Amino acid sequence: MIMKPAHPLHYMQRILRIVSFIWVSCTLNIPSAFADDIFKNLTVNDGLAHTDANCVTQDSTGLIWIGTNSGLQNFDGYRLRTIDYYSSSQIVYESHNRIRDIECGKKHLWVASESGLTCVDLKTHLYVPYTLAGNDSTLLNERILSLSVDNMNDRLWIRTLYHFYVARLEESTNTLHILEWINDDERKRPWSHSEPVLRENYTWMLADNQLIQLGVTDEKVGIVKNYDLHAITGVHADNLYVTDSHLYFRSSKGIYKVPFVKEALDFTHLSYQRFDEINAAIPPKTSGAFIVDREGALWCTYFGGVFKMEHPFTKEVTAQIYLGNNKNVNFSRSRISMLFIDNYNNLWVPTMNRGLYYCSLSPSPFHYIPRQKFQNLGFFHNEISAIAAQDDIALWAILEEGSLIRYDMQKKTVGLVPLTSTKGAEDGLQRLALSADRKRLYIGLSKGLIVYEPETGKDYRLRVEQPNTSGDFVANVGGMAEDRWGRLWVTGWGTGIYCIKDIQSNPSVEYALTSRTEPAIASDFTLDICMASDGILLATTQGLNKIWMNDQGEVRKVSTYHTDKRSTRSISSDYIACIDRQNDSIYWLGTIGGGLNRITIHSEADNDYSAVAYTRNDGLPSNDCEIVYLDHKQNVWVGGNGITCFFPAVKKAAVYGLIDGLQSNSYKIGAGCKGSDGTIYMGGIGGLNFFNPDSLTNNVSPPDLSFSDLYVNNRLIVPQAVYDGKMILPTILDEVGRIRLTHQQNNFMISFSALGYNLSNRIMYRYRMAGYDKEWQTVSFSTNKAFYSNLPYGDYRFEIQVSADRGVSWMKPGRSLAIVLSPPWWWTGWAKFSYVVLLILIIVLIGYQYNKEQVLKRENHIQELQRMNDEEKYQSKMRFFMNVSHELKTPLTLIMLAADRMAELNLSKECMTILSNARKMLSLITELVDIRKADLGINRLQLVHQSVSALVEQLYMEMKPWAEKKRLAMTYCPAEETVLMDFDRDKMGKLVVNLISNAIKYTPEGGSIELSLRKGMMKEVTPFYTVTHREGEVAPDLPVCILTIRDTGVGISPESIRYIYERFFQVKDTNLTHLGSGIGLAISKNMVLLHKGCIIVSSKRSVGTEFIVALPVTGETPAAEASAEFSSFNTKEFIDSMYLEYPISEEPEELEESKQRKMPERDTSDTDTELSTVLIVEDNKELRKALCEALEIFYNIKTADNGKTGLEMCKECYPDLIISDVMMPEMDGIEMCRQIRNNLSIAYIPIILLTAKGDMDSQIEGYESGADLYIPKPFSIRLLKATVKRLLLQRENESRILQSQKLPQEQLPEQLQEQLQLSKQDSPKEERDFSKLGTQAFVEQLNKIIDENMEDPDFSVDSLSQKIGMGRSTLYQKVKKITNLPLGEYIRQKRMDKAAYLLEHSELSVTEVMYAAGFINSSHFSKAFKIRYGLSPFHYKKRTSDNA
Repeated sequence: MIMKPAHPLHYMQRILRIVSFIWVSCTLNIPSAFADDIFKNLTVNDGLAHTDANCVTQDSTGLIWIGTNSGLQNFDGYRLRTIDYYSSSQIVYESHNRIRDIECGKKHLWVASESGLTCVDLKTHLYVPYTLAGNDSTLLNERILSLSVDNMNDRLWIRTLYHFYVARLEESTNTLHILEWINDDERKRPWSHSEPVLRENYTWMLADNQLIQLGVTDEKVGIVKNYDLHAITGVHADNLYVTDSHLYFRSSKGIYKVPFVKEALDFTHLSYQRFDEINAAIPPKTSGAFIVDREGALWCTYFGGVFKMEHPFTKEVTAQIYLGNNKNVNFSRSRISMLFIDNYNNLWVPTMNRGLYYCSLSPSPFHYIPRQKFQNLGFFHNEISAIAAQDDIALWAILEEGSLIRYDMQKKTVGLVPLTSTKGAEDGLQRLALSADRKRLYIGLSKGLIVYEPETGKDYRLRVEQPNTSGDFVANVGGMAEDRWGRLWVTGWGTGIYCIKDIQSNPSVEYALTSRTEPAIASDFTLDICMASDGILLATTQGLNKIWMNDQGEVRKVSTYHTDKRSTRSISSDYIACIDRQNDSIYWLGTIGGGLNRITIHSEADNDYSAVAYTRNDGLPSNDCEIVYLDHKQNVWVGGNGITCFFPAVKKAAVYGLIDGLQSNSYKIGAGCKGSDGTIYMGGIGGLNFFNPDSLTNNVSPPDLSFSDLYVNNRLIVPQAVYDGKMILPTILDEVGRIRLTHQQNNFMISFSALGYNLSNRIMYRYRMAGYDKEWQTVSFSTNKAFYSNLPYGDYRFEIQVSADRGVSWMKPGRSLAIVLSPPWWWTGWAKFSYVVLLILIIVLIGYQYNKEQVLKRENHIQELQRMNDEEKYQSKMRFFMNVSHELKTPLTLIMLAADRMAELNLSKECMTILSNARKMLSLITELVDIRKADLGINRLQLVHQSVSALVEQLYMEMKPWAEKKRLAMTYCPAEETVLMDFDRDKMGKLVVNLISNAIKYTPEGGSIELSLRKGMMKEVTPFYTVTHREGEVAPDLPVCILTIRDTGVGISPESIRYIYERFFQVKDTNLTHLGSGIGLAISKNMVLLHKGCIIVSSKRSVGTEFIVALPVTGETPAAEASAEFSSFNTKEFIDSMYLEYPISEEPEELEESKQRKMPERDTSDTDTELSTVLIVEDNKELRKALCEALEIFYNIKTADNGKTGLEMCKECYPDLIISDVMMPEMDGIEMCRQIRNNLSIAYIPIILLTAKGDMDSQIEGYESGADLYIPKPFSIRLLKATVKRLLLQRENESRILQSQKLPQEQLPEQLQEQLQLSKQDSPKEERDFSKLGTQAFVEQLNKIIDENMEDPDFSVDSLSQKIGMGRSTLYQKVKKITNLPLGEYIRQKRMDKAAYLLEHSELSVTEVMYAAGFINSSHFSKAFKIRYGLSPFHYKKRTSDNA
């Protein structure tokens, strides 16, 4: 490029800048001061153990270790931790904490101190002992100067103050084996104090200015080769450094580099670089450490600080001084003993007095023009106000508003561009823009515009033709851009916008738009311009304009878009600083105060748009967006407060600052541009930065994550320490995969760090406790701790991830740590198992109890329903009885009057029976009426103050003979004094009589009954037995009359005791000898409750029962009057007028009477000389007596009062016929009949059942039990006589026929011959003597006859006997012997089998099958079928159909 000679004024300005620069440099030492900004400093204020940091190294996890004069420390980027060699109980301290050097082995950290060699376990960060094999350990108790660890060969090179040792490391046992030397004189050489350097299998050391190569052969150390450096270089070397390809050694004036040829050095290619020739600020003679970084640059220390040599040993070599002396740091008093570069490419500089410095050597993606280059031109502030990029050739910038500079992108040089058409800062250079052909550079001024031609170096002011005048273009230029027609659009601050055409030939203003023209723009203050294919976008302080143009470039319309408070899709601010285009509809706006806006223009109409604003709430560092550019990935780069990359897809922002390599955190409006290759340039008050967006979004290296510390209950957990009786960490937290805590250790903190030691606000963490946290917790880089308090016990996993782009993306998988919070012992697995077992048992018990209660509840409910049903029936009956009683009493009265009259006339003794039973019926009706009145509450007491003692005593005397007749011992214990009270005599009498008669009835012969009467308090009443039931309530302190009746009867069961007062209730016991109606005790209870007393019953089964009646003692009538009341009281008549369930006859026993009674004349027409025996089984004495009187004329009569006795008598006397009642105590008639039929010896006896149960089911049950005839009560005595006679005659004829079968027919009487002939006619022709058939043939013939008569419901055992020609008893015995079944049961089973077969193999209905099987009652058929097959006929047929 040819540059035009600069104007003299510019030369003067440049000279002044250089002079100022030299003066400031001399007074402030500027050349090194600005470079100190890249270093960070750790001092004692940051936790450094001592001001003197001597050495630095890094372990395999990335943790930095620092050796100081006050101990060993590690650093994770956040916190310095001290590992003290001495315990708190130490008494004598040596110098083990004054550390000279540290080196990392595979498992241990080796520490060289002034008191010897120590060792730290890298897994626990604790000092551990080691073993020195075969040698005296005192050899290593001296001051150690340097260490080198050869991890490849497991060797340790140790340089002490007086010795040089080589030891073999045995990591498994932490043992050192000191190696011998091949030549011991070589070991004693004066070795340099510098650190040995290692390369492959050899070690390099300095001694006597000789470079010595050492090796180990057969576990012995020896010198491989010597190099005389003084002879080669003529200088004295004091430090060494090796890389893979070269060995470096340093002298006082410079540095040498020698290449390796295999295992040797090639000094023929020795390179040398002198320090002071590169930078005059470096003294001619220096000494110190040095290191080579990844880029090949040399970092060297000297007494004044650190300097960096870039491109050493080349012509482009430069030297930059860092950490130089300034007003804050005086390194002339400091010493830098070493340099260290870690795995993250950080340089560490330990110093004496000044702590530890470190900086990152990784190149920043944000490129910049070094500040020194501007200073070399005489500029000190570096403020950039405008930028224009000429591809990768040059970069143009306006510096400090007065100078144009050019930066050569290839040569990296900066030059000042002289301009003849401007006075520099006086004209106010403001904006830059390149033409589309890159041949013109437009320079906007505060008043005008300059055109500069880079190829010729010419510049000139732009003159334009205007409608009224011509001359220099005068405007305060805010922005410039060329359209596709070659016109230049210029925005102005307060002057609107201009369109200048023919810019090269005849410039003229084609359009000038302001807020006052037509069309108008939003504001005359315009800031930026953006070209679109269909127009131009204009940023103003009052909104956005779009100038719409046609294909010829003519302006068609100007649309305005500004804020709209009524819309949720409005832009956030009208102050628009910059624009960039995504497409012709979508644009990105940078606003002042409103953040970043994405606007979509829908049409040419004003305000027809929609926008989305992104502010600080979305991650932007500021709401002032002064520069906005889109990259090719549609990410938005924003300049203002630093540089921000906004990712629209995820709505997150990554913010970059000074630590990322920016020159400042302030970038200004208009100071930016975007190159054709996508490079973005931004300028501000601290210079400029340029970068390729891909280098930031694609090359983000993930930092390493490390777990640092664990605090439990605010206590730091140290590895292998015991807390609360338990070791929590066996190793450091970063080494463990799982930690186990108790339930009392559920308050803890975990710290973590992203190693790399170059943290910035782009680094963010997010963590969560899996199993507890539902969402990730996101924190900034400065918050590296996670706190958890009162965490429930359980298994968790603490997970952490790091982001290097401010949370846009997260490095996965991150790190995780399993945490187990053990439950308390009462919530351990065994405890829970026990609880589960216990819970299951409880549930089972509860379920069992619940089921039991439910069953009981259902039973109670059923019983309650039954009781209610019974009550309803009872009420209905009582209503019926009440209505009918009046109708019954009249005819009963007439019967009684007639019977009385007949008794007076002594007509017959039957009249007495009529009279007695009529009175009994009348008493029963009266009792039922009284019970009904009590239920309705209309039964009233006739209270009289009288003597209870007299009443009870008279009734006792009257009823005592009853007990004696039953051979019962009945006693009475009267009260000590007469008990007087108000009571109803009749009702009290009924109460006493019913209780005594009940005791007599249920007490067996030989028992006893005790009566007692006394006066006392209610609280003195104590039942005799434990099982009790009480009705009624009386106050405990109330005086009462206590009547006690205790017997030794059958007792009452606990299940029945609460029901004994219910009407018509009867105890279900087959052993009872009496059955009552169940109203006696109900009457007693009503009588007690009417007197407001209580009745208590206590009982023990088979032991006895006690009734206690307690009635309140009330009334004031004198005793004399009370006693007079009983003078006319006839107890016998009173008892006779009552209905008693157990009446005691005054006549002698019926059996004795029958023996003494004169037998009436018998019917002599009977041809038999011997009377047939008839057994009568009846519990009612009067009916039994009546039957005896009716039949004893014709038959020999035997009697029994219950079924059990009747069965025994039947086995003794073998009667010819049995007449039995059904309802009897101990054993009823049905059971007796069944047992008779099951006994072969008596099964043939005909049985007639007499009963009041005349329903169909009862009759069927009677016939099925084996009865021959079922006669319901009341019955005709004549019918009974005829029936008895017929059955006996039939049995006699059957016997005769059987006898006749043994004789020829001709020898039989004529009558028997006729009967036998009839029998043969009724039987089949093939009939023969079945008694002679074999068993199989007999059964076949028997089944055939049953099958033929199956449909006949009247087909019975008698019918079968008749058809088979065998006597009933013989047939019964033969069938029983063959089938082990009674004959009736065998017939019934055949019927059931027939029914099952028809249900399974026919289409007949259930009813049709019932008739086909010989049943006539569906209920009986269904019941019998279910007993036989377990299913009803309907379900049996349904199952058969389903299976088919």
